[in-house]
Order: sequence, then C-alpha cells, then structure tokens
Amino acid sequence: MKRRRGRRALTNFENLPVSTQVYELQGKERACPCCGEERQEIGAEESWQIEYLPGHFERIQHVRKKYACGSCEASAAGPQIQVAARAESPIARGLAGPGLLAYIVTSKFSDYLPLYRLEEIFARQGFEIARATQSVWCGAVADLVEPLYQRMRSRCGPRTWWPPTTPCCPC
Repeated sequence: MKRRRGRRALTNFENLPVSTQVYELQGKERACPCCGEERQEIGAEESWQIEYLPGHFERIQHVRKKYACGSCEASAAGPQIQVAARAESPIARGLAGPGLLAYIVTSKFSDYLPLYRLEEIFARQGFEIARATQSVWCGAVADLVEPLYQRMRSRCGPRTWWPPTTPCCPC
C-alpha cells in the first residue's frame, strides 16, 4: 500500500464559517534597524486553522502582515523585511486548533468515545475528519503533554496520582 504524502484534503472545508485574525507589528517593531524609518506593509502570509466551538466548526484565517523599509530598498542597502509573529499552535504547522484537539482528546479518553463515532458525529455536523487524522492528532497531543505527565510522575510516584481518589501531593 502506497502512503500518500502531504496534508489530507478535508471535505467541506470551504463551507465552514470564517473568522479572520490579523497579526501586525507594533509601532516600535516597524522601525528599520538600518535607518530607523518606519517600514511599510508589503504583503501578508495566510494560514488556516480549524476550530471546534461547542456545536459547530469554524475556519480561522490567520493573516501575518509583512513589512519592509522603502528607503533602504531604494538605496539598495539591503532591505530588512519582517513578518508579524505567528499565532501559537499546539501542533506545528497543524490544521487543528486547540479547542478541536481538546474536544477530540476529551471525547476519546474521558468520555470513552471511539474515533469512528466522533467521525460520524463530525460528519453529521457538516465537516468530516477521518479517524486516522484524529488518531494522528491524539498522538501529537500525547507528545505535547508528555512533560506534564513526567512532572506529575516525578512528584507523586508511579501510578499514585491516578485515579484521583485522594490527593497525593500538596499541588
């Protein structure tokens, strides 16, 4: 079986409601390090994220503005281009937002809902996410919370902190 490369196409992605978040440089950050003049906006980088808000999905468009110094570019002094900071994402270059990841992980591990049922629930809500994709995201969340798990284990000892019947430490 040949494994597909790249991001999987998610059905009905274009039909989700969109909210846009714009990230810009502050006044001090716009100053050119060469000449001190304010850099002008020259474009923007766009990325998308899917978020689950209780009861519906939403597509979030992240727009990061780019700035360059016009006077340095005109004098060929090596224009300094700077892009606004990227929004933090739980999974690097991931399409899933923190709310969607939290919902999937909570449904699977706290509510004991299998991923195939979540796949069906999402399809009824108008947006299909394959269970294989959900499984990869669960693994990524597990990697993300591994340091927290190790910290809890070092403070409380192995298996004494779960299930939470009695507090095992002053935290």
